Amino acid sequence: MNSPRPLYKLLQGEKNQLADLVTTTRQLRRLNQSLLSVLDQPLTDHCRIARYDSEQLVIQVDSPVWASRLRYYVPTLLQELKQNIPDLQGLKSIKIHVAPATPPPVEKPPPQREISPAASQDIHAMAEAIEDPALRAALQRLGRPRRTED
Repeated sequence: MNSPRPLYKLLQGEKNQLADLVTTTRQLRRLNQSLLSVLDQPLTDHCRIARYDSEQLVIQVDSPVWASRLRYYVPTLLQELKQNIPDLQGLKSIKIHVAPATPPPVEKPPPQREISPAASQDIHAMAEAIEDPALRAALQRLGRPRRTED
């Protein structure tokens, strides 16, 4: 029977998928920091390293416009990355992948609440007993049944 193991034991030591994932994530984070130090400011907001193997670096950009701009820098970027980052000594090519940023989901407005006929009558009766004309008018508006537009 398997017993629960502490998380730190899963992330360190023995080779398993979770440990490999954590190692890869740390490596990509380090490489991204290095990439940001090499690129100019406008590009840094739109580029990040998506994948790296021993010879190819894949940089993800959020639009075709930024991909086009980055393509101009690829030869210089390849040379600078190989010179300045020890992990990238064997780098031979840079591939650019466009993956548009997804907009946040649009929330649906809450459904219109319907007022029951009994509640409408009660509100109108209460409005008739109010002396303040503004408050009376507001209660009368509140007690009106709403029209639904389908």
